[in-house]
Amino acid sequence: MHKVTNVSVLSNIVRLGNPDRTRAYSTLRRWRRIQNMTKRVLQSRSTHDVRWVGDAALPTQAGDRLFMSFHYGLWYMSLAAMAQATGCQRVYCLVGEIDPSYNDRMAAMARAAGIEIVLVPGGIAMLRGVRKARAEGALIFVLVDVPWGLSGEPDQRFPFFSGHIEAKSALFTFAERAGLQPHLLVADYDEAERTTFVRSHEVQSQAECFALLQRYVADKPWLWERLVDIHKFSTLAGERPHLPFKVANDFYVADMANLKVARVNRSLYERMLEARQLASQGLAADAASLLEQIHASTTLAVRSVF
Repeated sequence: MHKVTNVSVLSNIVRLGNPDRTRAYSTLRRWRRIQNMTKRVLQSRSTHDVRWVGDAALPTQAGDRLFMSFHYGLWYMSLAAMAQATGCQRVYCLVGEIDPSYNDRMAAMARAAGIEIVLVPGGIAMLRGVRKARAEGALIFVLVDVPWGLSGEPDQRFPFFSGHIEAKSALFTFAERAGLQPHLLVADYDEAERTTFVRSHEVQSQAECFALLQRYVADKPWLWERLVDIHKFSTLAGERPHLPFKVANDFYVADMANLKVARVNRSLYERMLEARQLASQGLAADAASLLEQIHASTTLAVRSVF
């Protein structure tokens, strides 16, 4: 996995409230394992090697439900769980105006789970797609943990850890007008048992969905795929540490609050590592003095090193 991706994920782990370096790196390693598992599923085009259990409370009929999920754990197993519980193998997936490469990946996930999927874009086509799905008795599914679609600005903000997460009301407004009841599925993963448990939640509002997202992410942050880009649609408070890192023979430092990356020379890189070591040894004053020297001689506002 690309080093810059690791830096992005690590920064967002810290922003979510994991300032301890050892814990943050442990979370990063776990996150990478889950992403590699998903990659293997895509490469094999099958979920036969995935151990999973569906919630006994899963609905046995599609009815007038809009099934929802997060990019959490092996989230595509929610598709398999819906199909198993209802006996329906056809899923209409609402994708808004997301990048085509994302839609291709969504379709590949569905095929791996043994599901026939119909991707439904936004606009008037969505209304037609939902009507067709209901006429067929098919399942309707959407992922809701990012601002849905790309057009227009987010118009909702929900409490999220030490800040807020942005969202759009359009999807839930559409569901209400179309007479669809949101039903949330979450693919929780138990590392000890190496098993995905698809949890079922009847939800009444968008706020309830995001409250559940925070609960799951707080419990097992490494399961949330969107750790890679949460900084794009959230505002979180907290310290602004800097992370020095190396790619091949080049040296960089990333501001972990805004993910701006600056290229630095070896000397500056090593001085930041020295400041981190001093801080870890309890020599806070010496570390602060060295960082003040760095700040005075550069344009970098480095106040702490992760």
